[in-house]
Amino acid sequence: MQKAEKSKIFSRLGWCYFGLLLGTQLLGGALSLLLAVWAPWVIEADYFLWLVSYVPLYGFCAPLFVWAVRRFVPVQAGMAEQRRLTPVELLRCYVLMMGTVYVFNIVSVMITGVISQLKGEQVVNPLEMLAGSSGIWYNVLFGCLIAPIGEELLFRFMPRGRIVPQFGERTYLIVTSGIFALYHGNLSQLLYAFAVGWLLGLLYLRTGRIAYSMGLHIAINLTGILLGPWLVQKGMLGLAVMLLFEIVCMIGAAVIWARRGKEARVSRMAAQPVRFVQIVTAPGILAFLILSGMMIVMMLLM
Repeated sequence: MQKAEKSKIFSRLGWCYFGLLLGTQLLGGALSLLLAVWAPWVIEADYFLWLVSYVPLYGFCAPLFVWAVRRFVPVQAGMAEQRRLTPVELLRCYVLMMGTVYVFNIVSVMITGVISQLKGEQVVNPLEMLAGSSGIWYNVLFGCLIAPIGEELLFRFMPRGRIVPQFGERTYLIVTSGIFALYHGNLSQLLYAFAVGWLLGLLYLRTGRIAYSMGLHIAINLTGILLGPWLVQKGMLGLAVMLLFEIVCMIGAAVIWARRGKEARVSRMAAQPVRFVQIVTAPGILAFLILSGMMIVMMLLM
């Protein structure tokens, strides 16, 4: 396959994600303006931020994204043989992913803390703002069910058969994890979204079952959006339990990763090797990188 042909495949995929991100932002802004004029009471409702984020995304942009990917980026091969995980293996995956979230979140907090000192005010964390301003059942519905299921379909399932058969597992994990992390549009989630996106993608590759990635993603979001804040509200005892849970997960994740088997190692073999520079300079990918980068900078300046 020629260099130009490789670039075209990633460019088309990049344009699809660019359209998904831009369309969601524009429609979300338009919906907010319409509600401000025609239904101002909705702006004060505890589901407002979820509404203007997810109605444009899953009501309009995601279906168009799926159509565009299927139309312009054809699947090269079907899934590999599926395999089941035991409850112990699933628990191990959960501990690994939660420990990874906590480690990279600590790094993110340190970085945003430095930036907060430089700018003289706190860096906004959109996830905390979203979950904190919403009712518990809206957080469960949107943040712990719709988001994990939708994101696994958009960022893990759709690209798999379009990247892995030609360009290999390593390229698939780098591209999908990078896009997934950047799509969040903020520095607070960037690092751990990339790391957990990598692990969820690897889980999907090894099992062939997107349901496992969805289930683990749901468990992660339930822990972060519901369990953590609930424990914090319980005072010192709750904080102590939460801290112990985080420490156990981080130590457990380090042990699990250190003892990982061959299945956790990423193959670099590919039918059509592609260099990183060919991916990031593909016009569609480049457009997505610029748009998501602008969103991250804007969030830092807020």
